[in-house]
Amino acid sequence: MSDDLKGMMALRLARLSTVMGLDDEDELLLWRYFAELQPGDKLEPEIRHVLTNLAEESPHLVISYKWKASMPSRFYNDKQRKLSRVGFSLKSSDQVKLNAPLVVNDIEHFKTTITERCRRQCFVEWFDRVTACLREDGVNWEPPGDRDVELELAVVALDLREHLRQFM
Repeated sequence: MSDDLKGMMALRLARLSTVMGLDDEDELLLWRYFAELQPGDKLEPEIRHVLTNLAEESPHLVISYKWKASMPSRFYNDKQRKLSRVGFSLKSSDQVKLNAPLVVNDIEHFKTTITERCRRQCFVEWFDRVTACLREDGVNWEPPGDRDVELELAVVALDLREHLRQFM
């Protein structure tokens, strides 16, 4: 779709929203249009007015994220415990740069989803190298699960409401 057509459709949507009200789907579409503007592009006053005064969400533009995961050594099986002594611990990391930045309404939900997915992926990969261990009380066995994977997540995102203030 050409940029002119996108701009005209966004402007029409903003004008209709001014008269009829802004629903969640239309708001997300206007935020997505705004997020795709290039430096130097002009934002129509009607669109700016709708996003400033009628929008209720606080969306973010997710550009990339990186994570580091590790499994606590108490869950290592005997073979993995020996390997960890020479530097082969259960650790993994990745950095993901999105080809097309993603507009999300709830950044915390996005972080939770990514965290759960990475934990699950690492646990499945490491499953044959971990085993149950005794709990601190010394009585019950603690079977490992994907929640036991320790994960650090860093998301690079732009708060679109803050970015909108630059167009004022």
